[in-house]
Amino acid sequence: MANESSSRKVLLVDDDESIRALCAEALAIAGHQVRTAANGAEALDSLKEAYDLVVTDMNMPELGGLALYRRALEHYPYLERRFVFMTGDNCGEVRAALKRADSICLAKPFKIKELIDAVETAGAVGYEDLYMRENNGRRSEQRFSLTVDCTVSSDTPGAAIVAGALATIENVSRNGVGIRYAGEPLKQGDGLSISFSLERMGTVRRAKAVWSKRTGGKEYSAGVRLAEPMPVYRILSAMPQIDRAHNF
Repeated sequence: MANESSSRKVLLVDDDESIRALCAEALAIAGHQVRTAANGAEALDSLKEAYDLVVTDMNMPELGGLALYRRALEHYPYLERRFVFMTGDNCGEVRAALKRADSICLAKPFKIKELIDAVETAGAVGYEDLYMRENNGRRSEQRFSLTVDCTVSSDTPGAAIVAGALATIENVSRNGVGIRYAGEPLKQGDGLSISFSLERMGTVRRAKAVWSKRTGGKEYSAGVRLAEPMPVYRILSAMPQIDRAHNF
């Protein structure tokens, strides 16, 4: 599972729109920056930017995965060991065509965990200096809409509850949540404890408030940074569109 230092900039290439969208969302939840392309020709144009990794289907119109790999290396040789291949055929045949026994190849259908593991395994050395970071050296982290009731209290034993039954998580990422609550404004750096459930599994996380603003009356919205990252698979399990399609 990626953190801010190991997050990768990934180009995902597949002509199947549903697979492309689901894989991209899964990798984004895992903490990676993802851009997509519908075929190899479109991907080649995207490679004018620098990427840590290319994840590509093998069989596509216009330009397939093997041709994309060869054309990419003509201009971007640093990508030689930074391709992950997806195929409905035999992975042994793919490796033979590439003349590389160590190529990472995912045979369709594969599981989300296999995809994330492949992305985080391929190309152990990063090329993070090849592209700009955001927010003073930290990549911005995509959040996903997810409505879950929660309880928010001060992170001091015995302290009064800041937000009780009216508190709701509105969005989530691995390292933060957005909450809506009734109570008092939170100050930046306030220590908190957040209790909630994902797929009927209780979770308690220590956190710190980053910002808060009044939305009306005594209702506030706040951005909260978690002290310990949320496991990717807990987030995935709570998102029905991915949970129903855990095999690609």
